[in-house]
Amino acid sequence: MNFLDLLNEELSNDNIEHHLFLIGYNPRNKVIHCFFEGKSDESFYGTLVRNMMPDTYKLKTYICGKKDSVIYHYNEIGHKTNNVQPLLFFIDKDIDDIIPIEVPKDENIHETIYYAIENYMVNGAAICQIWAEMFRQSSGTKVSEKINNLFNDAHGEYNKIALRLMSWVLYHRRKGGVRLNLDCIKTNELFSINRNLELSPAFTDLDLYSHLDSKTKVVTLESDIEGINQCHDELSAYEIKTVSRGHNEMDFFIEFFKKLKEVSSGAKVKPQFDISSSNAIDVLGPRTKPCNSMLSFLTAHFSKLEVTAQTERTAT
Repeated sequence: MNFLDLLNEELSNDNIEHHLFLIGYNPRNKVIHCFFEGKSDESFYGTLVRNMMPDTYKLKTYICGKKDSVIYHYNEIGHKTNNVQPLLFFIDKDIDDIIPIEVPKDENIHETIYYAIENYMVNGAAICQIWAEMFRQSSGTKVSEKINNLFNDAHGEYNKIALRLMSWVLYHRRKGGVRLNLDCIKTNELFSINRNLELSPAFTDLDLYSHLDSKTKVVTLESDIEGINQCHDELSAYEIKTVSRGHNEMDFFIEFFKKLKEVSSGAKVKPQFDISSSNAIDVLGPRTKPCNSMLSFLTAHFSKLEVTAQTERTAT
């Protein structure tokens, strides 16, 4: 079979991960199996996994499609993990812990501390790094510091919108008991960024709820407002990145980047390539400083591999 035929055969199966694992699984092989939610997750996790895994090991990854599918695979084959060949499962926290919705906890499951992996990538350090590496401008200059300050100010204003959005989401998740189609909400319709890189909300609170209703086909009644406000008070007690939907926060980053690109073009400063929703995680993921929870998770598992390998060498 040639390469194109092989590729088409794999892509034609929407749920091939489980089968691929079972077909190729051999508990004696030195393989690290990682199960991810989405196609771009490996751009965030993969660099760190590869840098930390023992040189004698091979990495195999599986794209499950969504959080529930990762959990399904954990329930079906998670018991096959061992100290020689670990099965590692990676999921986003979302707000399941706040709704609450029960999610399995296990030493082989890494759950983000923040809402999702995107939340780790969006910060002032990231925009300054993009300014240096993609716009090819010097770091540590007055311009770089100004961009950082403007980004943080805009980010703070965006976070106020995100808190209102997630208060509305939390209220309706609890009220209706169903998942909302949040992909219908276009983040760039919720605010605008001017040429001074200042962010302004597009809606008042009540108009925001009406807008969200129209996009998701949900109905927010006047009697619901008090409940949404209570959810707002509740979520305000959390660190914003633990409750702010990662996809939307990344959209904010992209919109800020676009405006920075537009303004900078007046000084004939242009990035070497664009950042969009299709490549943002691929660009920012490998550039993001590893979080402590990930370092601890991988260290705990990979140290077992080293101990097992040392024991085998001693036995022979």
